[in-house]
Amino acid sequence: MPKSIDTPMIIRSSKKDSFLRANVSFMEKICISSDELAKKSFSDWIVPEDQSKLSKLFEGKIDNCLLRHKTKSVEIVKLDVQISSKQGDDYIILAKIAEDENNQNNSNNFYGDINKKSTMFQIASIVEIQNPGYKCSILLLENGRFVIGAGPSLPDYYNNAINGFPIGPTVGSCGTAIFWNTPVIVTDIQNDPLWVDFAEIALKAGVHSCWSHPFSSKSGKVLGAIALYYPEPRSPSNEQLVQLKANAALTGLAVDREIAEKVLLIKHQDDNKAKSRFLANISHEIRNPANGMMGMIEVLMHSSGLSLEQSKMLDLAQSSGKSLIKILDDILDHTKIDANYLLIEKVNFNLSKFIKEIISTCSFFANNKNIKLLINIEENTHQNLLGDPIRLKQVLINIISNAIKFTHTGSVILSVSSKHLRSNNCKVKFSIEDTGIGINEEYQVKLFDPFIQADSSITRQYGGTGLGLSISKKLIELMNGTVNFRSKLGKGTTFDISIPLETSDALVTKEQQIKLNENIKIEKIAELYPHNILLVEDNVINQKLMQLMLKKLGYKCKIVKNGQEAIAALKEINYSIVFMDIQMPIMDGISTTKKVVETYGNLKPNIIGISANAFDSDKTNALKAGMVDYIIKPLNLKKIQETLIKFKNNI
Repeated sequence: MPKSIDTPMIIRSSKKDSFLRANVSFMEKICISSDELAKKSFSDWIVPEDQSKLSKLFEGKIDNCLLRHKTKSVEIVKLDVQISSKQGDDYIILAKIAEDENNQNNSNNFYGDINKKSTMFQIASIVEIQNPGYKCSILLLENGRFVIGAGPSLPDYYNNAINGFPIGPTVGSCGTAIFWNTPVIVTDIQNDPLWVDFAEIALKAGVHSCWSHPFSSKSGKVLGAIALYYPEPRSPSNEQLVQLKANAALTGLAVDREIAEKVLLIKHQDDNKAKSRFLANISHEIRNPANGMMGMIEVLMHSSGLSLEQSKMLDLAQSSGKSLIKILDDILDHTKIDANYLLIEKVNFNLSKFIKEIISTCSFFANNKNIKLLINIEENTHQNLLGDPIRLKQVLINIISNAIKFTHTGSVILSVSSKHLRSNNCKVKFSIEDTGIGINEEYQVKLFDPFIQADSSITRQYGGTGLGLSISKKLIELMNGTVNFRSKLGKGTTFDISIPLETSDALVTKEQQIKLNENIKIEKIAELYPHNILLVEDNVINQKLMQLMLKKLGYKCKIVKNGQEAIAALKEINYSIVFMDIQMPIMDGISTTKKVVETYGNLKPNIIGISANAFDSDKTNALKAGMVDYIIKPLNLKKIQETLIKFKNNI
């Protein structure tokens, strides 16, 4: 079967056979000038043997066909042709140059094909979830032309029509936005001069308004545009304009030229190391600015003299920041699982304490909705276990939170039991039962599919990315467990999770026993747990943030901006805690830690890694180098406080 080259052609034909006009891309590919198009009909360019197929196309007997065109040099060019729409006697014809599968000369696109697992496709899908009823498109810019980055809900014929089309000062919303590097809002496509070349196909695709915003690389180079389409003429609200700008900024980070090269490398070479670097870059680029933003918000929240209105505004800002990080975590987890990068740990944990932590996390949400959150732990349930409490907690919190979200009255019950298998093995069962709205049978079969939610009304009312249950199921399977559910519409849902775990007679580790004493005022922490603190961080904003957080806890710290300066500082003073950034110039955090371990041995200070790198391998490398803990950005006061309590000053 032939495949189509990415550059499309749009042909307007009146009375079945005469050209009205064609785009520049079409004329370049088939070696025809605009003057020549005006003198000949479409059929004049098709070889005689294919005229019968062209007639069937116009008669409506076939929807598409492969036609051969003879150029001036007598070269045969194959055209993949389809009727896009018909208005009276006028036809809109779409065509693409087609070549054989074994012809390798047609794959010179820098970005390559964008598949449904790509970050851009995921971002576009999430934007659509955030904006029910809208369709999202991400267009990349290459050599002055569009390249489809993602258009998950737009029909293929629409994406194909604009793919490869040159941008310009008056070319649609996206072409104009990219050309002038400014947002372009078209409220009525059918009556806007920017959409002359695309109005008919937009009508067929059911889109009537388009809001487009360009996005750029870190250096300011325009990389493309993100667009929101709506099925009716519509102008955006101020809130929607702000959200569109934010989505463009997030897309720009993901599509930066260096990252796009890694995407291409992943597609063509299936290089796992390149994919790991790609994901790490995304995480790092988003978590670093998020760390400064969310950290400063938290510091402000602990300031005195705030009015009630100011406190509410800060709460909303913090909530929005957490939602952004949750989306990032979901995307990274989903991709890490698919790429087999996510590791399941095996550590000691106490089941009762573990359950209390989960209930503590979920109870605030339940109390706000007046939903009873109940626990039922069966007698003789094994308590000391070996497993991955962090990932298991992620699963249970996600499912319990969903249960609370979709329950308006009644209760959510978490039941826990265990069954002894053999030797030191058991199977722990978690059952989450709610009295919520239930799940329609039609959607039960695809409940665990990524980006799937019951319908647009569910998305509009309850929100969410549609990744939580998919990730939860995959995590359960990675732990060799199973998950099943039963649900009845209007009656509620029950999830049953079974996880095989090892039992342990070992005491819970010191790290797991330490719990933050909520009654201790944060200003008193420094008195109870004194420390000499060294901060090794090159980012000025992160330096200031960490300094403010430590000040809130009653501490002072010395700040140096790279590993070389840290080595010099340790020679002057004995520090009990060193907060060590990982990525720094001159000497990075891993190299510095290895040098400190080599120099001081057992007398080394407690080195805590702080980083925007969120992969398990990053933490593993840090601990192997000699760090005692690893904190992922964005930082918060609770994380810092727990760390300072955990690693008591022994100097």
